[in-house]
Amino acid sequence: MEQSTVSVSRHDIRQPLNIVMLACANLRARIAPRLGPEDAVYLDAKIARIEEQVERISGMLGASATTPGPNAADAPAKGD
Repeated sequence: MEQSTVSVSRHDIRQPLNIVMLACANLRARIAPRLGPEDAVYLDAKIARIEEQVERISGMLGASATTPGPNAADAPAKGD
């Protein structure tokens, strides 16, 4: 597989992972505070599991989902 194809493929996978991580942060910030203590703990555990799996996939790609990799062009622009 050509190097540029690999870079594009990594970007194509990282982009939705970044969206998932942003959604997790939004759930924690907007939804968790509105829940009762038991439900908030449950939600936090589920979000943590999602984040762990995103980081696992990111590790397979060789870069963190939450920070730009060696190719900054692969990182989402602020507001994406």
